Amino acid sequence: MQRNASTVSSPPGAPEFDAHLESDCAAARGLIETLDRLEIRMHELADAGIARQRGYFPADYDDHVKQLILDYRHVRLAMWDILLRYQDYARIADETLRMRAFIVAFATGLSLYGKSLILVQTFEHVPLVRAKLNEPDSKYGLEAGFFEQLLQGYSSMGNYWIFTRATAYWRRNRRLAARLGIDSRPGWDWLADHIARERHVIRRRFWHVLRTRLRRDWRCFWKTATIPLRGATYNLQALVGGRFAEYRFDPNRRPGLDTATVDRLRAQLRPGDILMIRAEGKLTTALLPGFWAHAAIYLGGRTELETLSIATHPAVAPHWDGLPSGSDRKAAVLEAVNPRVQIRSHDTCLHADHVCVLRPALPEREIAEALTEAFGHLGKPYDFDFDFNHATRLVCTALVYRTFHGRGKIAFDLVKRVGRWTLTGDDLMSQSLANYLRHGDGSAPVLRPVALVLTGHDHTPKFIETLEIAPTLERIRTGWRPNSSG
Repeated sequence: MQRNASTVSSPPGAPEFDAHLESDCAAARGLIETLDRLEIRMHELADAGIARQRGYFPADYDDHVKQLILDYRHVRLAMWDILLRYQDYARIADETLRMRAFIVAFATGLSLYGKSLILVQTFEHVPLVRAKLNEPDSKYGLEAGFFEQLLQGYSSMGNYWIFTRATAYWRRNRRLAARLGIDSRPGWDWLADHIARERHVIRRRFWHVLRTRLRRDWRCFWKTATIPLRGATYNLQALVGGRFAEYRFDPNRRPGLDTATVDRLRAQLRPGDILMIRAEGKLTTALLPGFWAHAAIYLGGRTELETLSIATHPAVAPHWDGLPSGSDRKAAVLEAVNPRVQIRSHDTCLHADHVCVLRPALPEREIAEALTEAFGHLGKPYDFDFDFNHATRLVCTALVYRTFHGRGKIAFDLVKRVGRWTLTGDDLMSQSLANYLRHGDGSAPVLRPVALVLTGHDHTPKFIETLEIAPTLERIRTGWRPNSSG
């Protein structure tokens, strides 16, 4: 917490002010060392081959980056607290206290500025990483624009001149600090060497700062000029997509999965099951590629979820009372449907003709973690761009991807289509089936197909026998359709 100005202007030699200086000197050293370690991790994670080779950040890898940004932000805020506490060092009358306050603030500020310089140099021209560092995330309490804040601070000519003047002050008073014995004080001897190293990093950077500022201003201008057009285009997509999301060619057509079938299936479901769904006669089904047009995560009711001990989790608690009790036939699913990620009744979700149940073969602890992750996405808007490289908007398969990718042997590879990284329902099913067959001993932690209901050309739903589920899914993958006569 930032102390007020009266702390800085305390009487010379006041024990309280001296104690603050000693404490902040030790804190600054610890924070600078932590910042150095975070910089190494930032390069290992954000500048890594995984994201660049694939062209996107995998969901589990994405969480590492977000946690790193959160840690980095906390350290920066603590360092800013120290820096601002002594920014008025010139008001301190006592010469020794004034120099000590300046040195602590100068060393801390140099580290903040120097690390911003390194990160800007490393990531400014890597759009994939820059976009990820700028992405907001409510789960981690991250606001949008983290990298832009670094860039703005680094490219600020005002900040550059502040460090120029501070450097000049240090050069004029370096011998004074040595004569006052500040360098030899226990716990203070590291400061002079640290300042010398960081000054070397920042020295002669005027033209780089100026070029960075000009590039940033140009990007801001371009974004300001194009955002209305991009926004209008996306809003048109959302309007058209939302208008026709539930449109059916024959509104009177009854779905193949009747009440008895849904009730029978309900008895087989467990929290965490993934429902792969196709509803014949819907416009979106006709427009989307492949057979499996929708995906949802089965929650069940409170009775079932209580065994997972997630009721008090911060992501779950606000929605707990709204879940069905589970003591009757009612159950809930979590799905991304226009206009947002939401909880809906399972029978509404299964107003369809075909369904396959994929069960994560994971221990209860990991199922619980996956579901709390899924709850954390509630309320996010539906993504009419179908771009999986960000987590601020989601489609149905993106919700499944971000909930289960990287757990056990469950893994998905995104596919680039029309310049965007996506995962269709057929991609999800095909990759899950291939992974299951590759680890088909029944014990591997993968997604196992445990139920399959298909509606034939006679409009009668049929439960596929367990041993025939995988072969039937493989037939569908290769082009066979349940409502064909073959």
